[in-house]
Amino acid sequence: SASMENTLLVGDFLFVNKAAFGGELEIPLIGIHCCRLPAFGTPHRDEVIVFRSVEDSTPDLNIVKRLIGMPGDTLQMVHDTVTRNGQRLDEPYALHT
Repeated sequence: SASMENTLLVGDFLFVNKAAFGGELEIPLIGIHCCRLPAFGTPHRDEVIVFRSVEDSTPDLNIVKRLIGMPGDTLQMVHDTVTRNGQRLDEPYALHT
């Protein structure tokens, strides 16, 4: 999507370590997810992460986003400004349309 432009462009390829945060095992040929593997690390603020869509219409769609909030953080967006725990985020990569 356009939300990651200037960082990632349409057609870019990513190398993703699906096991780092506890990947899912899928049964071959039938595509059923049976269990999760243990995580080897934890996500950190400002990392680019990849996760599956939660929409029923696109369950196999991988979403690429920047992680801006962690447990306990308070996020707020007013107009084009995002604040985290009351501090304005400097987002030179963000496109506000």
